[in-house]
Amino acid sequence: RLVPQVISGIIGNRQVKLSKGTQFRDFTYVEDVAKAIVEIAQSGENLCGAYNLCTGNATSVRRLVETICDVLGKGHELMKFGVIEMKQGENLWMVGDNKRIISDTNWKPEHSLEEGIIKTYEWMKQEGVTS
Repeated sequence: RLVPQVISGIIGNRQVKLSKGTQFRDFTYVEDVAKAIVEIAQSGENLCGAYNLCTGNATSVRRLVETICDVLGKGHELMKFGVIEMKQGENLWMVGDNKRIISDTNWKPEHSLEEGIIKTYEWMKQEGVTS
């Protein structure tokens, strides 16, 4: 939800209300996740149990938002950090460990944070959801 919300705000020249952005997340491009699922399904191995479909990289919400602005060539002034209170008990660190899926399959994440942002923006433009 966050990436499209920020992109739409930038394109629509609207303020985006955000928390302080101190939460760390593992932002994985959706195409990489889809390829991981296909890889598991087509592996021919008897894979079972949980797999973390992730990059294994920690990125703060603030850095993600600022990177979106930078990739789209916009300033950060529309981003209103600290306006929204963080939820009580919110997990500040949610980053996966992808070693198991990488060792059990041929999958690994292919898209950088910046590439994922660009592809998401291009998809949103194509689908007409950037206004």
